[in-house]
Amino acid sequence: MGGITTDVCLIFPALSAVAEGFEVQAVLDVSGSPYEISEMTARKRMELAGVQFTATNTIIAELAQDWSTRREVRLCNCYSGRIATNILADVDQLRWTKMNDHRIG
Repeated sequence: MGGITTDVCLIFPALSAVAEGFEVQAVLDVSGSPYEISEMTARKRMELAGVQFTATNTIIAELAQDWSTRREVRLCNCYSGRIATNILADVDQLRWTKMNDHRIG
C-alpha cells in the first residue's frame, strides 16, 4: 500500500486494513510527509499496528518471485530505470551461468 503522504494518505488506510484483518505492507519510498515528526509518528503508529515496511523494488520482486519467466521480465520492464536494468543483467548472468554450469563440472 502506498500514498502521496505517509502521515495522511498512507497511515489511515493502512491502519483500517490492519483493523479489518488484512496483512499490510507499506511501500515507504513512494510516500513522504511534509515534516519529519509527522513521518516518524506515522511510521511508528503503523509499526505498532503491525504494518510491515517495504520498498517498491522489494514489492516487485515479491510479486515476480522468479525472474526467469516472460511474465516476470514484462513486470520488470514495467518498472523501468536502473533497478530494472540491474535485475535484467542479473537474470542474463543467471541464465548464462545455468547454461554453462555443466561445462565447468
